[in-house]
Amino acid sequence: MLKTIFKLLLSVFFIWALAYPFMQSNDVDQDGQTSEQPKKVKKKEKPLHNVKLPNFSEFSDVKEKNMHFLALFVHTLKPKIKK
Repeated sequence: MLKTIFKLLLSVFFIWALAYPFMQSNDVDQDGQTSEQPKKVKKKEKPLHNVKLPNFSEFSDVKEKNMHFLALFVHTLKPKIKK
């Protein structure tokens, strides 16, 4: 008899634990109004360099895009390597 009661209580607990997240209401307050949180506005970060970057989305050819990408590094790194 004790085993049966224990199994029943255990099964009720597991059913409750599985159903509990679906019984909660996240958006509705007690007054029935939805709680709106203000959206966070991301600030645009300023670059830490003075290098003019090409618009890589304009290039349709991959080889041309790679050439401009590598040229960007060559022009920016050469003065630093000479130091």
